[in-house]
Parts: sequence; C-alpha cells; structure tokens
Amino acid sequence: MPRILPKLIVLFGLLLYVSTAFKPYEDTFLTTSQSKLLQGLKELESTTAELHKALSERNLKEAQRLFHKSRRVFKTHEFLLEYFHHSSIKKRVNGAPLPQIEEKVADLNVMEPQGFQRIEELIYEDAIDWTETAKLAKKLNQEISAIKDYQPRIPLYDRHIIEAMRFEIIRIYTLGLTGFENPASDSTMREVLYAFQSLKEPAIHYAARAGVPYKKSIEKLFNAGIKHLQNADFETFDRLAFLKEVSDPIYKQLLEIHLALGIETFEEVNTAPVTTNYSATSLFDINLLNKDYFLQLRASEITPAQVELGKLLFFDPALSYNNALSCSSCHHPDKAFTDGRAKSLSNDSEHEVDRNAPTLVNALFSGAYFHDLRAGKIEMQTEHVMANPQEFNVRPLELADKLKESSEYVALFEKAFPGIKDPIQPRTMKTSLAVYVSSLVSWNSPFDKYVRGESETLSASAQSGFNIFMGKGACGTCHFAPNFNGIVPPFYDDTESEVLGITKTNDTLNLVLDEDEGRYRNGKRAEQAEHFRFSMKTPTIRNIELTGPYFHNGAYPTLEEVMWFYNRGGGQGLGLDIPNQTLPSDQLGLNEKEISDVIAFMKSLTDIDGLQSTPENLPDFDNDPSLQNRKPVIY
Repeated sequence: MPRILPKLIVLFGLLLYVSTAFKPYEDTFLTTSQSKLLQGLKELESTTAELHKALSERNLKEAQRLFHKSRRVFKTHEFLLEYFHHSSIKKRVNGAPLPQIEEKVADLNVMEPQGFQRIEELIYEDAIDWTETAKLAKKLNQEISAIKDYQPRIPLYDRHIIEAMRFEIIRIYTLGLTGFENPASDSTMREVLYAFQSLKEPAIHYAARAGVPYKKSIEKLFNAGIKHLQNADFETFDRLAFLKEVSDPIYKQLLEIHLALGIETFEEVNTAPVTTNYSATSLFDINLLNKDYFLQLRASEITPAQVELGKLLFFDPALSYNNALSCSSCHHPDKAFTDGRAKSLSNDSEHEVDRNAPTLVNALFSGAYFHDLRAGKIEMQTEHVMANPQEFNVRPLELADKLKESSEYVALFEKAFPGIKDPIQPRTMKTSLAVYVSSLVSWNSPFDKYVRGESETLSASAQSGFNIFMGKGACGTCHFAPNFNGIVPPFYDDTESEVLGITKTNDTLNLVLDEDEGRYRNGKRAEQAEHFRFSMKTPTIRNIELTGPYFHNGAYPTLEEVMWFYNRGGGQGLGLDIPNQTLPSDQLGLNEKEISDVIAFMKSLTDIDGLQSTPENLPDFDNDPSLQNRKPVIY
C-alpha cells in the first residue's frame, strides 16, 4: 500500500495538470470574454444614461462628449454585440438614420429612426430638438439595458468569437471606412480604430493556440493595421492598400486558425443556408456570397440540364403571347444583359415600358428584384414579366400548355426535372429561368483579380478611383462592396433602396423630378410608406461600362453625367423639392481628375467573359408552322 500511494499521487497530479492546462484554458478565456462583454454593456448603459441626462439639461458640449464616449464603448464590443443582437442593433441601437418598416407584417408599420446614428445627426444640427434627442437617448439606454439583461443567457463558444471577428473585419471595411455610420461628425477613422483594436486580443489568443507561426503572423498584421489607422485622414486614407495588406489577410488567417483548431463552424452547426460562404478567404472571393441563400433551389441541386433549359427559355420568343418578345429582347448578353435603351420596348415593338432593363449579371445577389423591389425572390421575376400586358402577357398555365406542344421541350423538361410527373409546369419554368440567371455571375474583373493577388495590373487611376469611391465620394455607403449594390454587409441579408431625386431628363436648364414613385407603388401595402416615395433599388455598378443609359429612366447617357448628378447632391442639391431624399444633398466637391478616377475604377469592374454564348437553335413545335425553325432573339 505505501508503494501504491505515491503512484496514485503522481497520477492524480498528472490528471490535474491535464485538466487545468487544457480545458480550463478555453473556459477561462470564454468566461473572461463574456465577463468583459457584460462589463462593457454595463458601462454603455451608464454612459447612455448620462447622455440622456446631459440632453435633458440641454448641455450640448457634455452631450457630445458623452455621445462619443458611448460610441467608443459600443465600438469596442461591437463585433460580439452585432453577432448576437443584430436585429436589435440595426433597429434600435445603430441603424441608419432613416425610417424603417416593420418586416414580415401584412400592413404598413413605419418605425421612426432611432439609435446612435440618429442622435449623432441631431446633436450636430444648428438648431437642436432637445426634447426629441433626449427621448431618443432614453430609448437607446433602455435598449442597451435590455441587451445587458439578456446577454448572460446566451452561451459563448469559441466559434462565436472567431466568426464574429470575421464578420467585423467585413463590417469595418465596408461600413466603417466608408463613413456609412458617421456622416455628421469627423469621428469615422477614430471609431474604425476602436473596432479594429478590439479584435487584436482575441485574435492573438486563438492564433497562439493554433501555433507560434500563426501568433506571430496575426500580431504583425494587427500592428500594421493599427499603424495604418492611427492619425489617419478620412479623405486621404489608402483603403486599397489596407484591403490588400491588412483586412483581407486577417480575414483569411482567422479562417485558417479556426480550421487549424478543429472548431466547428456555423456551416457545420446550422443546416439552413446563410448569405455568405464561411470558406471564403477574401471580401472579393468569387464564392463570398452564397447562391444557396438567394435561390429557392440549392446550388448543389442545380444540374447542367436545368441551366441549359433555362437558357433556351430565356432566348425563346415563344414565351410571349405573340411570339415576338423573349427575355433576351431586353437583356442582351453583349451589354451585360441590358438593352442600351433609356426605356425598354414593349411587346408591340413600338411603345416603351415604364423603365429600362437592369443588368442580370450578379442580379441573383439581392434581397428583392426589379427597380421597385416588388419581387421577393428571383424566381418571382418571371411571374411579373409573364403577367405584364406590355411584356409576355401570358398566364403561366397557358404557357405550360403551349410548351407541351413541343416534343423537344417535353424531352428537355423531363431531363431537367426527372421523376416529376408532367414536368412542364409554372414552377419548373420559373426554376429553369432562375437557375440560368443565377449562372450569370461576374467576379473576375481586372479589379477583382488585382485585389485577390491574381494580377498585378490595375491602373493608377482605377486605384485612386476605388479609394475615392469608398471614401470621399461616399459611393460605397450605398453601393456596398463586394457586389457594389444595395445588399448590406456584413450579413448581406437586407437590400436598400434610395431616393436620389432622379430627374426626368438630363437637361440642366430644365430639371424636373421624374414622376415614377418607385417602391412606393410596388403593390406591397407594407411598403407604401412616404419615405419610399420615388425610392429605387440600388443597382450594382459591376459592368456599368456596358449598361448605360443610367438610372431607371435612362435619363443620363454617360457616366460623366451620372457623376455630375451625384457630385451636385442629387435632385435636392440641384434645387428640387424632395424632402425625403436619402442621398445627402451636400455637394461632394470632386474635381475633374477625381471624377475621371472614379469612372476608371468602375470600368475596371467590367467582366462578362463566358456569359455571352447563345443557343444556336430553339426547340420546334410539332403542329405549329409559325414556330418551326425560329431563332433565338438576339439584338
């Protein structure tokens, strides 16, 4: 027995060492991280309460000081707060200072803007509405208190922290550095630094666990990033260099660390598709945005037969009631699937429809479709085109019966949708067209290749233009990277529309507001809000070199004219009465060289390689001579 006792003591010591050296190491960090988050929420609750008090007492200097103190606390913990409380943060803490509509309700319910961004807007106005601003500060404090009380109920895991850091890297780059959150003050770069610095400690912790090389590399990247950001000037900051040297490398390395540690990712935990592919290694990764989320049919289930069938349908005028109009009538492959017209032609080839044809390249990546966002899924686009008397003017069931008269189409549908009895039906027609459109993806432009390190060629003018676009020009605050449209990062689960004050023509001596009320008249009762009057979807600027004339009405034939319009502050800046304009009416002050550079950057996003092929022939109809030997509609 005396000999066994020392061995048992040694064994117990080894077990104790193992248990304390490994598992508690993780638990301690997670416990400490949760504790820091809760302490930050307590501090934020306190500072917003003080902010409310200062505003109630009409002490402007103190209110502004406390506002920026609160923002620093918020930014320090933003990555986890946004990860766990995105909906609350967006609606009541840090959303854009614009009215919102309550989602997923049948009727109209407008929520007035609130939170940090709205308060900042008010406390920097010449004449402050003290009562309203104090009221907003109180609401903000109450929301922070609610989040603070709920946070302890949420378990914190390693994957949460790493995933939250990766989302924050995208948020910092796309929303922080663009000035999206701070239009009223000069605190943009300071707040970006707060948010960026907050990631350093947890990143180094996980890098150290993954191995010394990871720790050295990630620490070097964060030190370089902090050096970039310290004392940085908003207008002159080199965003392109930061992307290539800091932001993208950190985004990639955090993924490598995550996988090296064998920690599960949300893709392994959740079965429902999400907007982004976690395996992406760059903001401009070809696969950053996830097709599975934006399509009703998962991309992994799409077959070449379905894409080919959709392509035939896309170019076939037999889809219209008079066999005169196809999808390709208004979406020409050589023009990035637009038609080069101010407004597209109707099915009689004489009259125009109300708007022009937007590009279909990368159109999949959106939360709603058409200029007025009336279709919630890409598959629904076909329904609207079929029903429109000026377009296909045909009922889906009637079209299905028509296609059944072609034995070739019957065979193609059977091949594309095996196992489905009577495969030619409205659902399969919509699906086929949607999967073809979803194949029109463009992520290999000269700019994409340059930022991913696949090419060393990008003109100095385009590089300068990107920095202006994402900074001084404020273009990136509406046209969000990487698709440069209105889909909002970093979760890409919301699509914005804007009121620009678009004029009827480009006649500078006779500027009149275009009468198209856009989203306000899209047929959705829940969106018939006054702030949506004249609001149009923010389109992608990818391939913009090929998609003129511009805006929904084609009023501006050239990019130079478009830049003139924005540089002057849109319709309101040009003197039109548009009280709900969301585009800031202040002039941007861009000079001719800067405008030329922005255009050079936009042209560097041109890429339609591999997207221009068209069918040689279309399926014949067995008993209709008028539909024999017809060719695809190509203009």
